[in-house]
Amino acid sequence: MGKKASKKASKRPVADDIASDEDLSRYIPTPPDGGWGWVIVFASFISNFIVDGICYTFGIFLLEFTQAFNAPRSKISLVGSLQAGMYLCAGPIVSALTNRFGCRPVTIVGSIIATIAFLLATLSPSVEILICTYGLLGGFGFGMMYLPAIVSVGFYFDRKRAMATGIAVCGSGVGTFVFAPLSKFLLDIYDWNNALMLLSGIVLNGCVCGMLMRPLKVTKKQLNTKSISNGTSKEERLKALFKSIETKKDVGAVAYSSVPNIVITRVDQTDEGTDQDIQKEVPEILTVAEGTSSRKPEESPLVTVACVNVEDKIREDNLRRRNVDRTFISDANIHKIKDELARPMYRKDIFYSGSIMNIPQFTRSQHDMKTYIKSVTSIPGDMVDGEVPESHSFLCKCLPPSARDAMEQMLNVSILKNVPFLLICFGNIMAMIGFYVPFVYVVDRAIGLGIEPHKASFLLSIIGITNTIGRVLAGVLSDFTKGRSLLINNVFMLMCGISTLLCPFCDTYVTLCIFTAVFGMCVGVYISLSSIILCDLLGLEQLTSAFGLLTLARGLSSAAGPPIAGAVYDLTNSFDPSFFLGGAMIAGGAMFHFVLMLPCMKRFSPEKDVEIDQVNGIGSDTEESRNLTSP
Repeated sequence: MGKKASKKASKRPVADDIASDEDLSRYIPTPPDGGWGWVIVFASFISNFIVDGICYTFGIFLLEFTQAFNAPRSKISLVGSLQAGMYLCAGPIVSALTNRFGCRPVTIVGSIIATIAFLLATLSPSVEILICTYGLLGGFGFGMMYLPAIVSVGFYFDRKRAMATGIAVCGSGVGTFVFAPLSKFLLDIYDWNNALMLLSGIVLNGCVCGMLMRPLKVTKKQLNTKSISNGTSKEERLKALFKSIETKKDVGAVAYSSVPNIVITRVDQTDEGTDQDIQKEVPEILTVAEGTSSRKPEESPLVTVACVNVEDKIREDNLRRRNVDRTFISDANIHKIKDELARPMYRKDIFYSGSIMNIPQFTRSQHDMKTYIKSVTSIPGDMVDGEVPESHSFLCKCLPPSARDAMEQMLNVSILKNVPFLLICFGNIMAMIGFYVPFVYVVDRAIGLGIEPHKASFLLSIIGITNTIGRVLAGVLSDFTKGRSLLINNVFMLMCGISTLLCPFCDTYVTLCIFTAVFGMCVGVYISLSSIILCDLLGLEQLTSAFGLLTLARGLSSAAGPPIAGAVYDLTNSFDPSFFLGGAMIAGGAMFHFVLMLPCMKRFSPEKDVEIDQVNGIGSDTEESRNLTSP
């Protein structure tokens, strides 16, 4: 039995090499900041064009569905609001799928699901079936198109990310501008069934966008690049030590995942004295644990040797560092985790839409892109150990590790203990209740005032035009007023609420055009600054968790807003109270954000001068997530 095990194990790669954190960095894909990345931007633009273009122009179909099904507006509006809410609420699930399978297959499948949903909606005999097909199923398909469009751009760009993301999200405004008159044109020629069938054909083009989302992989040039420290005699000594330990043990009987890592505990080194003096006074203790990871510490024989990492003396003049532990990982373990380093959801800044020049981690990395990428890349510690913590639920244990990790990150409820995030969350819940009211009801209200349907539908196109302008304006203002993104967001958010409150007083086409222009620009700024504000207030470490829960909260409130406004119309037979309600909710949400600017809230802000644990590290050390350069 032992011979068989030895023969079988001999076919496996023997851990005869030692990899440092610099070696691991070779397996992290470097964003090209151009090249095929611009094709990714185009694909993301079209995805946003389709998804938001159709969601934002549901108001064109509202009157048609009301007449076709002879149902109240509160019930019909639930069709469109559930579609918008579902594609936001699907974020955690889609993030898990994206991390497991990649952006390309998720986008393609999402496009197919949305197409099928629209085709099934054409056969709907009742509002309830329409809600399930067009609303829920179609919304989930759109969610599978929406999130990969964000992630793919963030994965391909770093220095030019702000510009690339700005171009991609402009697809939302352009889509609203195009789909508003297009939907009206289709409804004039065909009935709503055939109009939806034609829209399903447009949605199917999302498959092409998905095919263009080529996964980012490590280049051969990057793999062949050896780290500076690999050729040092100290590294050779570590390799020889590791080989000697493996020779003493029956390696064939050891499981593949139990190949030991070498852990170096670093202590402070001073400028005074020679290398030999440092070795005597402050040695690093190299500890190698023999045996499998299941052994208890007291049972595992240890081998210790004194050595010094001299490169720290060279670096300490450029960057202050905290005392950290450093791991040299065996080739066997690298083989297990190198593919994980290319997964998008393990990048902490994947949802950050602004310029990385404004992120403290980039400044601390001395503006070195490779160092920065390593500092914001992390994978959970159990990915190496191969064990699922007991705290995971049964469902999580059944999921693949990469999917489980992404979902848990997006649904990390521990962030709800953070006071600034709670204020942001409550503010967004209120604001999103009123957010879709103008999108759904402004056309219906304009037609009620005697304005021609074609002109009324163009009001949504105006929102699309100014929405695009607002997104560009948000990027410009956030770059020129560094650290003032929250103030910009609050001002435009308040303007959005006030303009919606004033909409009932707009009785002419010109005044409605002015309202939609102001509203579209304000919501464009509000949506674009979300990730930047989260990063400023909570720190990059919390961005993924905050973005996931905030998107979920926005989805739930978006689904509730239009039906509530529709119910108010059914009770009063007037759109004025509905717009008053929507405007009040948006303005109330802005007030929650203004509270974040009070002096008493500064004590909750993340430390700006905290040093990075590792300059060459990958991520940070937490209970659920372990840095690859710490044991």
